[in-house]
Amino acid sequence: MDAPQQFRVTLNRPYAELVQGGMGAIELERYRGRVRIRPTTLHIGPLVFPVQPRGERGGLQAIIQGKEAKAIWSGLIKMAGGEGRPFYSVALDADDHTWYALTPEPESPPRHIPALRLWVGPVDVEGDDDDAGPEPEWARMIRRSARVVAAYNKGGKIGRPSKEVTEARDVMAVFERLVDDLTDRGVDRDAVKRAFETLRDALG
Repeated sequence: MDAPQQFRVTLNRPYAELVQGGMGAIELERYRGRVRIRPTTLHIGPLVFPVQPRGERGGLQAIIQGKEAKAIWSGLIKMAGGEGRPFYSVALDADDHTWYALTPEPESPPRHIPALRLWVGPVDVEGDDDDAGPEPEWARMIRRSARVVAAYNKGGKIGRPSKEVTEARDVMAVFERLVDDLTDRGVDRDAVKRAFETLRDALG
C-alpha cells in the first residue's frame, strides 16, 4: 500500500490521562529513523495535529494529514516491520524527555500502558474495533471492505465510485459467494475449496 495523504491514529485511555492531559493536539516527528510524539497546546504547524475524544471508547484520536503525512506513515510502517495492525507503546524518549518514544509491539499492549495505534483503513470509516482478537489478514480485509462499502452507501455519493470502493465491492461479492456456498448447499468440501481459492485470488 502506498503512503496515504491522510490516516488516523488512536491513543488509548492511559495515554490520554498520563501523557496528553488537557492539551488539545499532538506533535509527531521522525528522529534518527524513528517516529516520536508529544502533546502540545499548539494548533498550527506541519507536524501538529488536533486530537478528539473517542466517546465511550475513551482515549483520543487524530487525523494525520498534510505534506508530512507520508513521511510519518512510512516511518511508522518501517518501525513496525510492515503493514497489519501496528501498535506502539509510548514512553519517555531517552534522548529528550520532552518527547515520547514509540516502540512497535506485536499486539495491543496491556491496557494500563500508554499506547498508539495506526489505522490502515480509510479515515472516514466507522466501526473499527480496538479489542478485536488476532485474525488472518484476509479476514481483516473483508471487514475493511464491508466498512468501505457501508461508508460509501451511507454517504449517498453520486457519480463513479473510487477505485477503493470498487475493489471493496469485488471483495464483498466474493465473500458473499462463499457464504452462499456454505449455507445453501451445506458443507460441500469441493464447494468450500473453490470458494476459498476464489477468495484468495481476489485478496491477492
